[in-house]
Amino acid sequence: MIHYHGADISGGQKEAGKFYKKRDVLISYARPNQIQVISEICRSFVLDNGAFSFWKSNLETDWNGFYEWIHEWKYHPRFEWFLCPDVIGGNEKENDELIEQCPMPKHITVPVYHIGENYNRLEKMLSHDYPRIAIGTTPGYGLRSIKFINEMRKIFEIVCNNEGVPQVKIHGLRMLDPEIVKAFPFSSCDSADAVIESVFDYKWTHRYFPKTKSGRAALVADYLEQTQSPSMYNFKPIQMELL
Repeated sequence: MIHYHGADISGGQKEAGKFYKKRDVLISYARPNQIQVISEICRSFVLDNGAFSFWKSNLETDWNGFYEWIHEWKYHPRFEWFLCPDVIGGNEKENDELIEQCPMPKHITVPVYHIGENYNRLEKMLSHDYPRIAIGTTPGYGLRSIKFINEMRKIFEIVCNNEGVPQVKIHGLRMLDPEIVKAFPFSSCDSADAVIESVFDYKWTHRYFPKTKSGRAALVADYLEQTQSPSMYNFKPIQMELL
Protein backbone atom coordinates (compact mmCIF):
# COMPACT_ATOMS: atom_id res chain seq x y z
CA MET A 1 0.00 0.00 0.00
CA ILE A 2 1.16 3.52 -0.80
CA HIS A 3 1.14 6.07 2.02
CA TYR A 4 0.53 9.58 0.67
CA HIS A 5 1.40 12.52 2.92
CA GLY A 6 -0.34 15.84 2.43
CA ALA A 7 1.32 19.11 1.49
CA ASP A 8 2.25 21.88 2.30
CA ILE A 9 4.51 21.60 5.33
CA SER A 10 5.16 24.78 7.27
CA GLY A 11 8.69 26.14 7.26
CA GLY A 12 8.98 26.82 3.54
CA GLN A 13 10.88 25.18 0.71
CA LYS A 14 13.79 24.06 2.90
CA GLU A 15 11.58 22.01 5.23
CA ALA A 16 9.64 20.66 2.23
CA GLY A 17 12.86 19.51 0.62
CA LYS A 18 13.83 17.60 3.74
CA PHE A 19 10.50 15.96 4.54
CA TYR A 20 9.12 15.01 1.12
CA LYS A 21 12.33 13.55 -0.27
CA LYS A 22 11.66 9.97 -1.47
CA ARG A 23 8.12 10.04 -0.05
CA ASP A 24 4.73 9.73 -1.79
CA VAL A 25 2.83 13.00 -1.63
CA LEU A 26 -0.71 14.30 -2.14
CA ILE A 27 -0.65 17.92 -3.31
CA SER A 28 -3.83 20.00 -3.10
CA TYR A 29 -5.02 22.50 -5.70
CA ALA A 30 -5.85 24.67 -2.69
CA ARG A 31 -2.21 24.60 -1.46
CA PRO A 32 0.13 24.10 -4.43
CA ASN A 33 2.92 26.40 -3.23
CA GLN A 34 5.54 23.66 -2.75
CA ILE A 35 4.79 21.58 -5.84
CA GLN A 36 7.94 22.67 -7.66
CA VAL A 37 10.30 21.39 -4.98
CA ILE A 38 8.16 18.35 -4.10
CA SER A 39 7.91 17.16 -7.70
CA GLU A 40 11.71 17.17 -7.96
CA ILE A 41 12.51 15.15 -4.85
CA CYS A 42 9.47 12.95 -4.05
CA ARG A 43 8.99 9.30 -5.01
CA SER A 44 5.58 9.98 -6.58
CA PHE A 45 2.77 12.50 -6.26
CA VAL A 46 -0.98 12.71 -6.83
CA LEU A 47 -3.10 15.83 -7.14
CA ASP A 48 -6.11 16.63 -4.97
CA ASN A 49 -8.95 18.83 -6.21
CA GLY A 50 -8.92 20.87 -2.99
CA ALA A 51 -12.72 20.69 -2.62
CA PHE A 52 -12.59 20.10 1.14
CA SER A 53 -10.23 23.03 1.74
CA PHE A 54 -12.29 25.37 -0.45
CA TRP A 55 -15.48 24.25 1.27
CA LYS A 56 -14.00 24.68 4.75
CA SER A 57 -12.77 28.20 3.84
CA ASN A 58 -16.10 29.08 2.20
CA LEU A 59 -14.34 29.74 -1.13
CA GLU A 60 -15.68 29.10 -4.61
CA THR A 61 -14.10 26.39 -6.74
CA ASP A 62 -12.57 26.98 -10.17
CA TRP A 63 -12.69 23.63 -11.95
CA ASN A 64 -11.50 25.05 -15.26
CA GLY A 65 -8.40 26.31 -13.50
CA PHE A 66 -8.03 22.95 -11.77
CA TYR A 67 -8.03 21.03 -15.05
CA GLU A 68 -5.51 23.45 -16.53
CA TRP A 69 -3.32 22.65 -13.51
CA ILE A 70 -3.76 18.92 -14.08
CA HIS A 71 -2.86 19.31 -17.75
CA GLU A 72 0.31 21.14 -16.72
CA TRP A 73 1.49 18.27 -14.51
CA LYS A 74 -0.03 15.09 -15.98
CA TYR A 75 3.07 14.19 -18.02
CA HIS A 76 5.51 14.66 -15.16
CA PRO A 77 7.42 11.38 -14.56
CA ARG A 78 6.40 11.23 -10.88
CA PHE A 79 2.72 12.12 -11.38
CA GLU A 80 0.34 9.18 -10.86
CA TRP A 81 -3.32 10.30 -10.80
CA PHE A 82 -5.71 13.02 -9.61
CA LEU A 83 -8.95 13.20 -7.62
CA CYS A 84 -11.93 14.12 -9.77
CA PRO A 85 -13.77 17.24 -8.53
CA ASP A 86 -16.63 16.66 -6.10
CA VAL A 87 -19.06 18.78 -4.10
CA ILE A 88 -18.61 18.58 -0.33
CA GLY A 89 -22.10 18.21 1.10
CA GLY A 90 -23.52 18.04 -2.42
CA ASN A 91 -25.97 15.48 -3.70
CA GLU A 92 -25.15 12.45 -5.82
CA LYS A 93 -26.47 14.05 -9.00
CA GLU A 94 -24.12 17.03 -8.62
CA ASN A 95 -21.13 14.76 -8.09
CA ASP A 96 -22.08 12.47 -10.97
CA GLU A 97 -22.27 15.50 -13.27
CA LEU A 98 -18.75 16.55 -12.28
CA ILE A 99 -17.47 13.07 -13.14
CA GLU A 100 -19.27 13.14 -16.50
CA GLN A 101 -17.82 16.57 -17.28
CA CYS A 102 -14.25 15.49 -16.52
CA PRO A 103 -12.11 16.01 -19.67
CA MET A 104 -9.19 13.83 -18.56
CA PRO A 105 -8.57 10.17 -19.51
CA LYS A 106 -9.84 7.49 -17.12
CA HIS A 107 -6.45 5.98 -16.38
CA ILE A 108 -5.41 9.08 -14.40
CA THR A 109 -8.88 10.03 -13.10
CA VAL A 110 -10.02 8.88 -9.65
CA PRO A 111 -13.71 9.50 -8.86
CA VAL A 112 -14.77 9.93 -5.24
CA TYR A 113 -17.48 7.85 -3.58
CA HIS A 114 -18.62 9.36 -0.27
CA ILE A 115 -19.47 7.15 2.69
CA GLY A 116 -23.24 7.07 3.17
CA GLU A 117 -24.11 7.50 -0.50
CA ASN A 118 -26.30 5.03 -2.37
CA TYR A 119 -24.40 1.81 -3.07
CA ASN A 120 -25.71 1.93 -6.64
CA ARG A 121 -23.44 4.92 -7.20
CA LEU A 122 -20.42 2.84 -6.18
CA GLU A 123 -21.52 -0.02 -8.43
CA LYS A 124 -21.90 2.45 -11.31
CA MET A 125 -18.31 3.61 -10.80
CA LEU A 126 -17.14 -0.01 -10.83
CA SER A 127 -18.98 -0.64 -14.09
CA HIS A 128 -17.22 2.30 -15.77
CA ASP A 129 -13.81 0.63 -15.44
CA TYR A 130 -11.96 3.27 -13.46
CA PRO A 131 -8.68 1.69 -12.33
CA ARG A 132 -8.98 3.36 -8.90
CA ILE A 133 -11.82 4.75 -6.78
CA ALA A 134 -11.40 7.00 -3.74
CA ILE A 135 -13.55 6.61 -0.63
CA GLY A 136 -14.24 9.94 1.04
CA THR A 137 -15.39 10.64 4.59
CA THR A 138 -18.75 12.24 5.32
CA PRO A 139 -19.93 14.32 8.32
CA GLY A 140 -21.58 12.01 10.83
CA TYR A 141 -19.23 9.10 10.10
CA GLY A 142 -16.37 9.67 12.51
CA LEU A 143 -13.18 7.81 11.62
CA ARG A 144 -12.93 4.49 13.53
CA SER A 145 -16.52 4.81 14.81
CA ILE A 146 -18.77 1.75 14.54
CA LYS A 147 -20.89 3.61 11.99
CA PHE A 148 -17.80 4.32 9.86
CA ILE A 149 -16.44 0.76 10.13
CA ASN A 150 -19.82 -0.73 9.19
CA GLU A 151 -20.04 1.40 6.06
CA MET A 152 -16.47 0.55 5.08
CA ARG A 153 -17.29 -3.15 5.44
CA LYS A 154 -20.31 -2.76 3.16
CA ILE A 155 -18.17 -0.90 0.63
CA PHE A 156 -15.51 -3.61 0.52
CA GLU A 157 -18.17 -6.32 0.28
CA ILE A 158 -19.25 -4.63 -2.97
CA VAL A 159 -15.72 -3.94 -4.23
CA CYS A 160 -14.28 -7.39 -3.51
CA ASN A 161 -14.97 -10.74 -5.13
CA ASN A 162 -15.93 -13.86 -3.14
CA GLU A 163 -12.28 -14.42 -2.22
CA GLY A 164 -11.99 -10.92 -0.76
CA VAL A 165 -9.79 -9.59 -3.56
CA PRO A 166 -10.64 -5.99 -4.60
CA GLN A 167 -11.71 -5.72 -8.24
CA VAL A 168 -10.48 -2.13 -8.40
CA LYS A 169 -7.79 -0.22 -6.51
CA ILE A 170 -9.20 1.67 -3.50
CA HIS A 171 -7.79 4.90 -2.08
CA GLY A 172 -8.83 6.02 1.41
CA LEU A 173 -9.13 9.79 1.78
CA ARG A 174 -7.81 10.94 5.17
CA MET A 175 -7.60 7.26 6.20
CA LEU A 176 -3.92 6.75 6.97
CA ASP A 177 -4.75 5.83 10.58
CA PRO A 178 -3.03 2.47 11.23
CA GLU A 179 -6.22 0.97 12.72
CA ILE A 180 -8.09 1.73 9.48
CA VAL A 181 -5.24 0.74 7.16
CA LYS A 182 -4.80 -2.72 8.67
CA ALA A 183 -8.54 -3.47 8.47
CA PHE A 184 -9.08 -3.10 4.72
CA PRO A 185 -7.19 -3.96 1.48
CA PHE A 186 -6.42 -0.43 0.33
CA SER A 187 -4.05 0.25 -2.54
CA SER A 188 -3.32 3.68 -1.09
CA CYS A 189 -4.40 6.11 1.63
CA ASP A 190 -3.53 9.69 2.51
CA SER A 191 -3.54 12.05 5.46
CA ALA A 192 -2.05 15.36 6.51
CA ASP A 193 -1.30 14.09 10.03
CA ALA A 194 2.47 14.29 9.65
CA VAL A 195 2.55 17.92 8.52
CA ILE A 196 -0.17 18.95 10.99
CA GLU A 197 1.60 17.38 13.95
CA SER A 198 4.90 18.97 12.95
CA VAL A 199 3.49 22.46 13.51
CA PHE A 200 2.75 22.18 17.21
CA ASP A 201 6.00 22.49 19.15
CA TYR A 202 4.28 22.13 22.53
CA LYS A 203 3.29 18.53 21.75
CA TRP A 204 6.93 17.45 21.69
CA THR A 205 7.84 17.39 25.40
CA HIS A 206 10.45 14.63 25.52
CA ARG A 207 14.01 15.84 26.20
CA TYR A 208 15.09 14.21 22.92
CA PHE A 209 13.00 15.34 19.99
CA PRO A 210 13.47 16.71 16.46
CA LYS A 211 14.12 20.45 16.42
CA THR A 212 12.78 21.02 12.89
CA LYS A 213 9.32 20.81 11.35
CA SER A 214 10.58 18.30 8.81
CA GLY A 215 12.14 16.15 11.53
CA ARG A 216 8.92 16.00 13.53
CA ALA A 217 6.88 15.31 10.39
CA ALA A 218 9.25 12.49 9.47
CA LEU A 219 8.80 10.90 12.89
CA VAL A 220 5.00 10.81 12.44
CA ALA A 221 5.28 9.67 8.82
CA ASP A 222 7.61 6.82 9.74
CA TYR A 223 5.10 5.66 12.37
CA LEU A 224 2.21 5.74 9.86
CA GLU A 225 4.20 3.93 7.19
CA GLN A 226 4.87 0.95 9.45
CA THR A 227 1.33 -0.34 8.88
CA GLN A 228 0.41 -2.04 5.62
CA SER A 229 -3.04 -3.00 4.40
CA PRO A 230 -3.99 -6.68 3.99
CA SER A 231 -3.95 -8.28 0.55
CA MET A 232 -7.55 -9.47 0.85
CA TYR A 233 -10.68 -8.41 2.70
CA ASN A 234 -11.69 -10.58 5.63
CA PHE A 235 -15.48 -10.65 5.51
CA LYS A 236 -16.97 -9.81 8.90
CA PRO A 237 -20.51 -9.26 10.24
CA ILE A 238 -21.83 -5.73 10.55
CA GLN A 239 -21.63 -4.47 14.15
CA MET A 240 -24.55 -2.95 16.00
CA GLU A 241 -24.33 0.43 17.75
CA LEU A 242 -24.43 0.22 21.55
CA LEU A 243 -27.38 1.98 23.17
